[in-house]
Amino acid sequence: MKETQVKKLPSFWHGTLAALIVTFIGYGTYRSLGWMFWPEIAAQWSFAIVHGEIQTTFINALGADAKILGLYVAMLAQILIGGVIAFIAPQARWVIHFFMLSGIILVTTFGFTTISSAVQLPDLPSLISGLLLTSLGYSFALWLLQRSQPEEMKVGEQTLSQEKAWTRRRWLSTIGTLAGSAILWPMIRNDLNPAKRILNTPEVPVSTELVDALRQGRIDYESIPNVSTWLTPEPDFYYVSKNLSPFEISLEDWGSLTIDGLVDEPLKLTFQEIQSLPQIDVYYTLQCIDFDPYSAITEDLIGNGKWTGVSLKHFLERAKVKPDAIDLVLQAGDGYSDSLPIETVLQQEDIILAWALNDQPLSAQHGFPLRLIVPGQYGMKNIKHVDRLEAIVDDYKGYWQQRGWVDDAPINTYAKLETVSFADVFQLEQPVIVAGWAFAGTRGISKVEVSTNNGETWTEAHLEIQREPNTWVRWAYLWQPDTLGQAGVISRAYDGSGLPQIEKRTGAFPDGTTGYHRVWVDVVDVLEPDTTGA
Repeated sequence: MKETQVKKLPSFWHGTLAALIVTFIGYGTYRSLGWMFWPEIAAQWSFAIVHGEIQTTFINALGADAKILGLYVAMLAQILIGGVIAFIAPQARWVIHFFMLSGIILVTTFGFTTISSAVQLPDLPSLISGLLLTSLGYSFALWLLQRSQPEEMKVGEQTLSQEKAWTRRRWLSTIGTLAGSAILWPMIRNDLNPAKRILNTPEVPVSTELVDALRQGRIDYESIPNVSTWLTPEPDFYYVSKNLSPFEISLEDWGSLTIDGLVDEPLKLTFQEIQSLPQIDVYYTLQCIDFDPYSAITEDLIGNGKWTGVSLKHFLERAKVKPDAIDLVLQAGDGYSDSLPIETVLQQEDIILAWALNDQPLSAQHGFPLRLIVPGQYGMKNIKHVDRLEAIVDDYKGYWQQRGWVDDAPINTYAKLETVSFADVFQLEQPVIVAGWAFAGTRGISKVEVSTNNGETWTEAHLEIQREPNTWVRWAYLWQPDTLGQAGVISRAYDGSGLPQIEKRTGAFPDGTTGYHRVWVDVVDVLEPDTTGA
């Protein structure tokens, strides 16, 4: 039988396997050395273009995993690109594959930065190193895999055996790609969002001394189990960012704070020069606009801290901001930005650029080296990693405002239940301490009320004296259940002017959560003994 030569078959799965290999290696160098990793750049871009309401939906459902999912999808896209290159150019030399992948990475990367200034690239050496690692690694791995494929397919006696051999290799590449892609998810999730260790903590019985103190109105809130401490320790302070991992920068790379735009005397101040300026301490409760007490993922996005820094007003006065300037744009080193009305900045001494939290230098998570603190505004306005102030004549829309979130973001009045939760079981006639925190931004809290019959009647709770004007307060109420069955426990707060919090429940988008915090608990005749050993 006449033998006929045919071209080598396309190698899509060889390409995906080669791309998978360099994706694993590239992620390692990105995390350890800071080299450019194309999926991370692509994920940044996806975060930047997705509308705020959609982002909130994913965050409420997945928490920090929402951003990690974006990175994972971008990794799969890189693997798919490797397969497509191998498919359309199966017989090309390795150098062609190198330039094809390099071109795709460069064009898309700079395209992402053109579409959104929030997409940040590493420095040039790290960018080049990451690019060469990915493209050279891919082309070399593909070359090795292609070498194992028959050079030609023939119609004749050898055809069947060779086709079977090729099919086995194809399936090995396919299985390797799919298995490796599946492994990527738990690997990056454990790295970027390690699961917190959950401990079985026995229920703390309500002490007689605590009940007596509450009845007499002399309460040590720090001693009430499960109630937040007034000052939140730095390690316990919540962390939210547009970035996959905390943005890290050295003082050397940060350089200086630039103050320019519509000012008569532009300034550049080093960190040391800023620290030598008159400093103030501001006690302020920072709350994320995504806070929602009904979500285990977002219920703790609040914390109270002592912030040390320099009044933002000082910088504008020193630079002599011009009368026609309207907005002050604050730019961050990670590409984030937002703005404040200049009139507001000039009227409030307690809007500061802070460098310390609870008397400790800011960590990367909390905005090193400088972050803005704006009392009364949700966390998204409290910009981290600030490196430039620019006075402009326009109304500037920041990172989140461009995605549909509110521009001015005053904190909504809220009272949160902390000592009771859904499905708790309490014994009839036994005292229960219902307690938590209340916060209304700069408006203060005048009172908190509690209902234990799903809103039919309300009783005023004991309220902590507000230590500082811009912080939360704790409250407590002693409840002695007198009716068997299910009970709806609700809290509501009134701000300093006497206005109650909004009753209607809304989600966080676009201007913060509203609605009463309500949980359903059970009141029984006799508590069943715990036989689980927990």
